Amino acid sequence: MLIRASLFLNFCVLTYVALQAAQNSGNGGGSGSGGGGGAGGLNPIYSDNVNLPSGVQIVYNSNAETETAVREAPASTNVLLSSSPSQFSTVEIETEASSTTSGDQQLPVSSTLTETTDPPRPSDLGIDCQDRERHFSYSQRGSYWILNHYVPAEKAYHCNESITYTTHGDITFLDNIVPLTRRWDGPLSVAVYTPGSDYESAIRSMAYLRQCTGPDIRQRVSFHLVLDERHFPTVLRKLHSQQGPPTTRSPLQTSAVNGLSTATPETQDNKRTMNLTYPVNLLRNVARQNAPTHYILASDAELYPSLDMVRLFFDMLRRNESVLHLGRPKVFVLPIFEVYRNQTVPSSKTELVEKLKAGLAVPFHQKVCSYCHSVPKSKEWLVANVTDGLHVFHIAKRHKPYQRWEPIYIGTQDDPLYDERLTWEGKSDKMTQGYALCVLDYDFMILDNAFLVHRPGVKIPRREPLRDAMAKKQSAIIRSAIYRELKVLYGQNSNCVL
Repeated sequence: MLIRASLFLNFCVLTYVALQAAQNSGNGGGSGSGGGGGAGGLNPIYSDNVNLPSGVQIVYNSNAETETAVREAPASTNVLLSSSPSQFSTVEIETEASSTTSGDQQLPVSSTLTETTDPPRPSDLGIDCQDRERHFSYSQRGSYWILNHYVPAEKAYHCNESITYTTHGDITFLDNIVPLTRRWDGPLSVAVYTPGSDYESAIRSMAYLRQCTGPDIRQRVSFHLVLDERHFPTVLRKLHSQQGPPTTRSPLQTSAVNGLSTATPETQDNKRTMNLTYPVNLLRNVARQNAPTHYILASDAELYPSLDMVRLFFDMLRRNESVLHLGRPKVFVLPIFEVYRNQTVPSSKTELVEKLKAGLAVPFHQKVCSYCHSVPKSKEWLVANVTDGLHVFHIAKRHKPYQRWEPIYIGTQDDPLYDERLTWEGKSDKMTQGYALCVLDYDFMILDNAFLVHRPGVKIPRREPLRDAMAKKQSAIIRSAIYRELKVLYGQNSNCVL
């Protein structure tokens, strides 16, 4: 028993080392901020398919009796990467012992809040939504194949009971999932770009995150993989019955080291070595459309939220339920900041303001693109008294001088999607969605005690000739084609520019 526990620990340690190596060798370029059910029983996937310790198997987990079956399995430790959504275990280790609106609006906090001592119940808010399916499926979008809910979360959510943090990345950004789950008190939906051999690296990364970092990732994070048809994996892990019989051919060259199975990919056909562009908006849409809840926070993996936001948000809505039924559509904006590399991420507004005053934090991308994230009434936001709970500090529009504002916000599944033709390398990838929100007369409701902070490290300008050329080309596509389409789809407004 102790030997089996030791093997599992060794797996976690070795996988952590491999992940750190991947992080150190990656060049970023992923995040916009930086760059089903089985057919019953346990159906093992052959152990030579998997880069795991000797005696460890990946198995199907297909029904409600699986947990008992795994506990009773006598021979080996079973590491489960996928299952039906309602029963998704991971590991058992036995051990001993409006368009006519002009300008912005100030929202008096006291006039809209009716305090209550009852605990918030999101389901009491009358949110008009339907629970969303979360079973494994394939889908195809252009030149990409999507593995929806490839590794689903154990916990199921009703559409009206939480907010889903939706995000994306390549394999070099997956380490951000750990701090995100520690700071976010709801479900997370993560789209991962896995061209070529990055697919196998992603499998190992997800196994490590789910098995070696505590229960939160297993319970609340769902992973969806995006495969590139130009650089397709030679073999896919058959983690779901919908994929057909388990694969018998090993996709990896394995060798034993200290009793453990290690692996070397057959190819180096991945994003970094092939200089592939990053389909950022496709990934954003995949993560969002696979989210279980009506409310979503579509963000980047390196942006860490202030604490307890989900509970505070629904408490605010409950105290201001009439806001939900105002005529104009709305999103709830989170101001964004950066801290220097040797700093910790602040958890409260009080701590954030202290760091700003001491010069240890700055507004997001202040040194790179200050107008992109310049929040209306930002100076007043900083000096406003910190209060208990969450409130709408100010209602803004995406009008001049904020016509190129790229806010990140809590929105809903009804908001316009991102244009999937745009890549991260070409820049301006969120501008088309921002234009649609403006023309549709969205209110941008800036929250007072909630915010996002980028992973420590302040971004500074640097010369990127290749990316600048790609940005010029993408801007031409936006102006010549996409802008024309948006005017037909949503109409025009003289206050809105693209």
